[in-house]
Amino acid sequence: MLNKSIFVIDKQIFSNIFTLFKGSVLGTIIMMCSQPIITRLYTPEELGFFALIFSIVTMFSPVINGQYDLLIVSAKSEKEADTFAVISVIVGLLLVTFIALGLIVIQFSKFKVFEDVGWWILSSCILLIVFGINNILVSYNNRHLRYKLISKVNIIRNFGRSLFQILFGLVGFGNLGVLAGNFIGFLMGMKKQSDFLRGQLHRFYKVKKNEVLKLMKNNYKQPVFSAPGVFFSSSANSLIALFVGSLYGIEQLGYYSIAILILNAPLSMFSSNIGKVFYRTATKEKNDRGQFKNSLNKFSIILILIAVPLFVILFFTIIPITELVLGEGWGIVGLFVIFQIPMFSARFIVMSLNTSFIINGKQHIKLTLQSLFFFFTILSGLLASILELDINSFLIITSFLVAGVYILMYVYIYIDSKRTVI
Repeated sequence: MLNKSIFVIDKQIFSNIFTLFKGSVLGTIIMMCSQPIITRLYTPEELGFFALIFSIVTMFSPVINGQYDLLIVSAKSEKEADTFAVISVIVGLLLVTFIALGLIVIQFSKFKVFEDVGWWILSSCILLIVFGINNILVSYNNRHLRYKLISKVNIIRNFGRSLFQILFGLVGFGNLGVLAGNFIGFLMGMKKQSDFLRGQLHRFYKVKKNEVLKLMKNNYKQPVFSAPGVFFSSSANSLIALFVGSLYGIEQLGYYSIAILILNAPLSMFSSNIGKVFYRTATKEKNDRGQFKNSLNKFSIILILIAVPLFVILFFTIIPITELVLGEGWGIVGLFVIFQIPMFSARFIVMSLNTSFIINGKQHIKLTLQSLFFFFTILSGLLASILELDINSFLIITSFLVAGVYILMYVYIYIDSKRTVI
């Protein structure tokens, strides 16, 4: 019998979720409202130009700090949190260097993956540095329950991205307008995020080398298991974009990038914010009771109640909406959205809860499961290339395969949440 207590949702949980939700909703509304203007100022090819560069950012940004940034939230003391921040910076700079070298090698090789953007692909490394710093600041804000600040920065950032893309588009900057507009937008709000460190930078200089090495060793599961797992997951999304661009052209990638923007809106509004609160709530329950099944049940219900009506409505309305709002010829974006709904609906739920693997120290299991994202995406791309499938078939196959992996992940999380470890 289902425990009735799972329906008793802590008011503080809802308060934290709602605070983050408000910022995400307003930020997403700003981004979505700007799209009808942006799609009239830029061509699909120009949007595809940025999408190709940004695919590298989305592939590596979640793991650019080796996942050590997440440990800032649950650190036992401020000193330990600062040490994790230092580790995050060191790992981030090393990874950006290796990524830059890899991109240079690809540019000089016979594989013309980034032929449409040329050496501008290296601008992704600058964006990765920005994202790495942001990951650290968000973890500090989450640690200190500064949810209002996280919410406010999200609004500022999305407003900046929209505003500068429009301004640069009006003066005909083309490819560089999309790139520069997004870059400036991502920088906005960082000063506000870091105001708690004003006059406190000496804290990081006091972190000793032996403390850094000790915490890196004690938490080796983050870069060894957690980070590769997240990479496999995020790289799957980026690989889809790369396959679309290489197999079907940068114009189709431009359409696809808008479809992903639409599908990511629910994740940024609900899923990612709920995930932040879930991690903190489930960690507390695990520390108090040795397991976190009640937290998992509560948050699962919240996510399902949001996901089902949201994606059903999207399925039946998105094509006429995109044609009407984005302009004539952009209805293909709605079609791409429909093809990806199975994957994104499953991701909506599971991505909020996947920190469960960290809570129970099962990063190695998470790595195994998330490697399937990478494998199935590559498999879909190879099938599309060998069998000469059209873009619709490619997106449908990929969507269902990836959705299946998310479902498998949830089944494991659910079973493992009941395991009591004191």
